[in-house]
Amino acid sequence: MGFVRLNKILKEQRTIKLDTAFIFEYMPLAPDNYVKVYLTGLAFSSSEDNDIEGIALKLDLDTSTVLEAFKYWEHLELVELSDDHSYVEYQAIKPISKLSPKFDPKKYEAFNSWINNRIKNRTVTPNEFNEYYTIMETTGLTIEAMEIIIGHCIRNNIKDYNNESEPEVGKSTITKLARNLAHSGYRTYDAVKQKLEELELSNDDLKNVFKVLGLSRTPLYKDKALLISWKRDYKFEQSTIIHVAKTLPGKEMSLLDVVLFKFCKNGITSKKEIDAHNNKRNVLFSLAKEFMEIVGVYEPYAWAVDNFFEPWTKLGFSNKSLLVIANHAKALTKFQRQLKQINDAFIEPFTKKGAFDLSKVETELKVLSETNASSSTPTFIRKNNNKDDTVVVREGNRNFVSRSISAEELNKIFDEVSDDEL
Repeated sequence: MGFVRLNKILKEQRTIKLDTAFIFEYMPLAPDNYVKVYLTGLAFSSSEDNDIEGIALKLDLDTSTVLEAFKYWEHLELVELSDDHSYVEYQAIKPISKLSPKFDPKKYEAFNSWINNRIKNRTVTPNEFNEYYTIMETTGLTIEAMEIIIGHCIRNNIKDYNNESEPEVGKSTITKLARNLAHSGYRTYDAVKQKLEELELSNDDLKNVFKVLGLSRTPLYKDKALLISWKRDYKFEQSTIIHVAKTLPGKEMSLLDVVLFKFCKNGITSKKEIDAHNNKRNVLFSLAKEFMEIVGVYEPYAWAVDNFFEPWTKLGFSNKSLLVIANHAKALTKFQRQLKQINDAFIEPFTKKGAFDLSKVETELKVLSETNASSSTPTFIRKNNNKDDTVVVREGNRNFVSRSISAEELNKIFDEVSDDEL
């Protein structure tokens, strides 16, 4: 038997169905990865040959995350996990309102009272309390850690930017932060307190980054996490981050993260190094634009620079050499006037011959032109001197056969052609 199974009722249905209660009641409240685990497991259940490693591999997750997700769904009675975690069995879906209580009310009495004293401008529903309990039970987040998370959200008025009309911090904001911290390994009071203090210290710096990017939305937890990572992991100073943000064509944190990651990967961390890199890229962009306009080919500039022009210049080709090649390549057929074909026809052969500078490139192009010209000169081949014969005109490697003509006409043609052309 596989790791994922269906209970007897679901097996008898013979088809895998996704209840609307899951879509409208369970899915919006669950972490994205947990939803993916539930749906992937459901799909895997159609075969008995399945295991937890297969689900993890399919979703690019580790097996501990997959198991944690199934524990989450078990608390909501959507699956039943065996005691030794050797299999999980999917159950029929019930509306949330019909779920039986899963938590000891006495355990969370003080916690419930604490929340009601903090959140005063809206009602905390039983479902919201249940969501907090589920996070703590499934991730190991302590009650004291959850309290400090809620207090942090209220104190900093952290709201989901999609729900800014809420009178006070909503459940989705608190649960997202709690899950992010728990999944990152911050589960105790001390660990969460230290992490949240770190996040609060980054508030002013994040506001400055948002200002430069022109972002008017409310900063999210993931935005703060990115800023902390840029400083701690990528080793960028705040001033350098601002400097890079000012150069971006697109104004979003995700794009800034991509650019900073590339700089970090290539060991470019100072403003001076970044400016030198950007200046070089600008020159390459101009070269790519001019080259492709001459040839009559249009590829995405960034792609062309990364895959052709930067490697070509690293080989030793000067800008002038490449533009001379472009002027020669514009005479090629439309299919041949592609960067890949130009690379194969000119760059690679010239590289093998060490022809990089302008004079050597011009010499090689002249030789290439003469070779092509000689191979394409029409020549006439005499066949048999019979009564009726055939004229074969050869151009390069191709033969063109004329009409059948008499021997007399054939000899007349050959008499008009010099010996050098025969």
